[in-house]
Amino acid sequence: MDRQKRWRGLPLAGLLLVALVLAACESTPPNVGVVETGARPTPTAEVDSVPSPAPMPTRTPTAAPPPTPTPTLTPSPTATPVPSDTPTPTPRPTFTPTPTATPTQQRVGQRVLTEYVPWFSRPPSHWHWRIRDGLSKLWIERPEFVVALVQTPFFSSESITSPDSSDSARNRNDTYGLETLLEIAALDEDLALGIARLDWFADGIPDLEGSTDSEELQLIELLLEMAENNLEVARAVLGLEWLADGVNLNEKEILAIFARTPENQTGLMLRVMGEPWLRDGIRPDRGESLEHSPERAAIDALGIIHGASPELALRMVGYLDESLPLLDVGMLSGVVSAVRADLFERLTAEPWFTDGLDASERAFLLGVNVALFADMLDSHDLRTRTIRLPLAGEVRLWALSHKQFRDTELEVPSEIGTGSTIYTPDRPLDYMEQAIRKTEGIMGVPFPATDAVMLTLLGDPPRWPGTPGLHYGTHFFVNDVGRLTFHETAHYYFHPNVFKETWLIEGGAEFVRYFTSLKLAEELRSDPGLFVSGGPYYDNSGTNWESTWKRASDAFAGCMESTGAKNIQDMIDRDLDCSYSFGRYLLLGIYDLIGEDAMRSALRELYLTSEELFESYEPHLTEEEIYRTFLKHVPAGKEEAFRAFYRHAHGGPFIDG
Repeated sequence: MDRQKRWRGLPLAGLLLVALVLAACESTPPNVGVVETGARPTPTAEVDSVPSPAPMPTRTPTAAPPPTPTPTLTPSPTATPVPSDTPTPTPRPTFTPTPTATPTQQRVGQRVLTEYVPWFSRPPSHWHWRIRDGLSKLWIERPEFVVALVQTPFFSSESITSPDSSDSARNRNDTYGLETLLEIAALDEDLALGIARLDWFADGIPDLEGSTDSEELQLIELLLEMAENNLEVARAVLGLEWLADGVNLNEKEILAIFARTPENQTGLMLRVMGEPWLRDGIRPDRGESLEHSPERAAIDALGIIHGASPELALRMVGYLDESLPLLDVGMLSGVVSAVRADLFERLTAEPWFTDGLDASERAFLLGVNVALFADMLDSHDLRTRTIRLPLAGEVRLWALSHKQFRDTELEVPSEIGTGSTIYTPDRPLDYMEQAIRKTEGIMGVPFPATDAVMLTLLGDPPRWPGTPGLHYGTHFFVNDVGRLTFHETAHYYFHPNVFKETWLIEGGAEFVRYFTSLKLAEELRSDPGLFVSGGPYYDNSGTNWESTWKRASDAFAGCMESTGAKNIQDMIDRDLDCSYSFGRYLLLGIYDLIGEDAMRSALRELYLTSEELFESYEPHLTEEEIYRTFLKHVPAGKEEAFRAFYRHAHGGPFIDG
């Protein structure tokens, strides 16, 4: 058949196709799946677009419809409706809940847990519902753990059971805390149960002053971080007794170190956690050189030493006294100084270092620093003396220099910063003893250190930047053994961890220095070694009250003129140097007004109150509280004179309030 005949035959073929379709519709039910999934019939438009030959109905010799539909009209078997008893289609496994009976099992878990936690049957708040549903689901997989968990005191604490706090941050933090605990349980169930039994977790997790966060919530998150990073360390932390009742700021810092412990320091940290000085609790910060607590300072130093020598770090732990005195903390700092000065190998090769460290060797390591380490290893002079004080008992004194102390007078160059050439004998222990005795006497409080260490640079241009003296908490440095020893010794009492106001910190140290000068002038005039011409107080101006008061008054007037400040209240934060002069003037004036006994009792109360606040992590005394402490000790009949002088020297609205 040629092409023209084929095209003429198409209309007849189309009629035959229509007839066949109608017949099929009468004999079979409608099939909605044919169009969507069956073999699609070839429409005429599709034939027009395909020039190649294709099977056509014109090939049938008769117009009678065939007994069966042609293959092109027969729906594909995949399009045939599936009988109801055929298990098709099968749901994908990813969409099937696992296990399929979870709702039923969850209800069983709820009934079981209700036996231990009554409110599981009727949770009082949406936070309780969240806890109930989470534990009920977890019960399906870990029933023994969940049952043990709900029997801890946490679930019976007033915090979590009180319906009155149903929408409070307290219930919210309880929920968040429990969810964090469950994350820890995924790593170690015993660790999670141990944390749940700690007092601070067991009594619920309150909010902090209405904020959206909580100290205890931060703590549980820190423990999770620790468990994720080093599970062995996290387990050992539970053995620290001070963790049981919550932690203070310094204790949290220690835990943060443990949370970051690298794997190669695990042995060191486990050893540290077994030491009495860490297990007994973490003390507040001590001294300007310790940015953190002594325990934190020791652990930081041991970590640095471990980087240089893991074996030495473990050995150094064994050297530490169970009370961790500042002498031991300073010893570790000295070894760190050697590491940072690239002198570690030289230090560790010293015979005196390798065979253990006695008290004098610890004092040496405490006193040195990076700039002086090389010189000190070559040559140094260390002198010591043990004295007994009326209040503190035994205190060891240590005087260290990289040059030999001499018993004759030594000229100290003016470049040191004193403003003139002075003459100072090499009698460091005498100066230290007198300074400590007189300072304890005026403060009325035991000297707050068992070891006092002084480092000095006799006869050399200063390599210590910017200051003739500096107190570090663990020890102090002076480049003038005479007058500065008294000032720096007073900083064992007047330091930033106890007092906040600079005028009281520096003015207090200056007051003690002048008071000591007056007392020594009265008691020790027969000893010219302590009061050489032009000696510790330049022109002996501190040896009588008239010269002392004139010197203090002139300095006060000079600072008023240079700063424009009328008094301490007006001067605060303006000029650090004038804090010395303003504070000294105020305290010497109070001393002159109220007398030595009243001054001693006032300073004693100020120190003890401030120390108690410091130990309790409470804010420092305010300016008004300092004023009212002094006022409390003013003898009868002198109150108005005291107010007038305090108003003049200090100022402040609280004086007349």
